[in-house]
Amino acid sequence: MISIIIPVYNNFVYTKRAIQSIRENTKDYELIIVDNNSEDVTESLRSEKDINYIRLEKNYGFAKACNIGASKAKGDFLLFLNNDVIVTKNWTKLLTKHYRYFTNLGIVGAIGNNISGMQNAFDGNLNFDLNSLALDYFVKKKSELVQKENFNKIRIFPQIRGFCMLMKKDVFLEVKGFDENYIIGNYEDDDICLKVLHCGYINAIIEDCFIYHFGSKTLELIEPNKLKEINLHNEQYFINKWGCNLQEAYSKFAI
Repeated sequence: MISIIIPVYNNFVYTKRAIQSIRENTKDYELIIVDNNSEDVTESLRSEKDINYIRLEKNYGFAKACNIGASKAKGDFLLFLNNDVIVTKNWTKLLTKHYRYFTNLGIVGAIGNNISGMQNAFDGNLNFDLNSLALDYFVKKKSELVQKENFNKIRIFPQIRGFCMLMKKDVFLEVKGFDENYIIGNYEDDDICLKVLHCGYINAIIEDCFIYHFGSKTLELIEPNKLKEINLHNEQYFINKWGCNLQEAYSKFAI
């Protein structure tokens, strides 16, 4: 079973879209929503019977929310997912299938849009109505097109973006989860990727799995100067911890 862990802070409309797509396209899973003390109607998810809803007393950010969600997870796989996504048909099957063949596979991620790095399929969003047949057609057809072009392709790559990260629970426990010293968001996904790599695993992009990503909707809620302050803090903490910048840290694992 896969435990899908989604940390959220406000943006209830996006969260509901993500949940709807998970219900429509996923089998054999549990869904854990970790609410960083949202001020909108996110707490209404408490009444959803197929959701393990956890509400925190303040906004602890991505890393701690993920760790708390993982501590409640029952699955053999942990899948950390942003709330501003729409998942597509067979997504969890596509993400997990390569673990049968790579015994040293650490973290894997999907391709998507509005993402930095190698996982980005295209930039920008689409104008559509979630409830329209056009959306359902586009997302599924887009996924099928990607799968036909890149069927069964896996790209070994050290950096996996935090919008969608899957790993075995045993690996997550081995590296002691996300480092909670990164505040709110940014760098914590790189940090756990590097911890996994240093333990001798490989990370990979699953190129036939496409997930639609609206793009950093939680961080958009933060005032620009505050966000800059957060990023500077996280960057400096990363440098102090690893003794180098991000690019230099990953260069040791370049393919």
